[in-house]
Formats: sequence, C-alpha cells, structure tokens
Amino acid sequence: LLDEPFSGLDLVIKLSLLDEIRELAANQQMSVILVTHDPLEAASLCKNAIVLEDGRLKESGELLELLKNPTSQTLQTFKIHMPTGIS
Repeated sequence: LLDEPFSGLDLVIKLSLLDEIRELAANQQMSVILVTHDPLEAASLCKNAIVLEDGRLKESGELLELLKNPTSQTLQTFKIHMPTGIS
C-alpha cells in the first residue's frame, strides 16, 4: 500500500522512485495499491483503478478505459489535467 508516496518529492526523485516501484512490482509479480490525488502518478504506475468519492466506490476498471468516458467527478477532473495523448 502506497499512500501518497510521491508528495513533496522533486521531479527527478519522483521519476526514479516510479521506475523502482514498477520494476519491483514486475520482478516480484506483486500488486501495488496506490493512493493518490495526482493523475500523472496514477497513469504512470497503474493499469487498473478504483475511484472513491466520499468513501464510496464510484468507478473501477482499467484506468485508460475509465478515462475515455469518466462518470465520476474525480476522473472527469483527472482527465482535464492529463497531458494530451494519455487518455
């Protein structure tokens, strides 16, 4: 469980840590649960997503598929802040 692991980190360290987490998860064949408010972190590390709003499940599935037609306010906001070409 990674709860906002990149907050407060500069970009170079954040990118390095993202690579390390991706490599560790792949090598150990383990799932990673990422709690984040940053759409770029989510898109760069996660294939699947669960979206919670006020503690309630709003959406779940493959993140890029969810971003194509978001129904929750959270993913609608994420999509606005995503660079062109990711969603």
